[in-house]
Amino acid sequence: MALSVTGRAIPRSVLYTPALDPQRLAKALQYDSDLHLIDLEDSVPRMKKEYARSLCRNALMAAPVPQLMAVRINPIHSAEVYRDLVMLLDAPIRPGFLFMTMVETESEVDCLRRSLAEVNWQPQIYATIETVAAIQNIATLVTKLDGIILGSADLAATLGVPISQSALRSARQAMALAAAGAGIGCLDTGNFHLDKPELLEAEITEAKAMGFHGKGTVHPKELPAINAAFRPDQEELFQARRIIEASEASAEGVCILDGSMIGPPFIRKAKQLLADNLAWQSFFRRTTTETRR
Repeated sequence: MALSVTGRAIPRSVLYTPALDPQRLAKALQYDSDLHLIDLEDSVPRMKKEYARSLCRNALMAAPVPQLMAVRINPIHSAEVYRDLVMLLDAPIRPGFLFMTMVETESEVDCLRRSLAEVNWQPQIYATIETVAAIQNIATLVTKLDGIILGSADLAATLGVPISQSALRSARQAMALAAAGAGIGCLDTGNFHLDKPELLEAEITEAKAMGFHGKGTVHPKELPAINAAFRPDQEELFQARRIIEASEASAEGVCILDGSMIGPPFIRKAKQLLADNLAWQSFFRRTTTETRR
């Protein structure tokens, strides 16, 4: 069964942990999240930024698999971002992912990539989509990125609307379409109502229905629901294999499986699902004993 498509190793869950407490940073690694993100931005007060960078450096050095660590840096036009980058460039261990904030144009991403390339560092770069300009430029912005994640709080504040599904639906749709066209990851915002699990389920359902690949969270208790929704389960993979096998056994362009018509779009979707799952398994299921690079 040949897949003939390229799989995409996209994180399905991202656990955000502020760089404020060394014990909390260490404990975060115990949870089942594809990416463990150390936040240097919004969750860290200005007077604690330098302390946070020190904790971040130490946490990266202690991480079992640095490639599965992410750091959210400060806005690209701020003075703090340069201090973030100096710390990361000087650190003996660097994360596999960088999350940019307040990104609005592809030139900002290009500038960061060129700077990192000078020191032979090529992390995956995700951008938080949280401004009107970013949504307006999304079609070109995604061509320079490895993934995008919705920043609902800032975008909602700018629009003067609540952080709700209906208020931000058009932004989600624009992101999902652009990411699909560029073949990159598209992640949903974190849930801000930790005491209302029904809202988390609603957000997950809508994001997945729109074509999002995963979701961020600030609390580990949400990880089981996020992982269950966005990681392909065995039934999905089994049905994808059946679709491909039925198409290969048929001499026609369209075949029938369980009473349903299966044509090229369904076959393409099944192949992409299997290829993405293989890529995800290969990248995100690494053991903690893997040699650091």
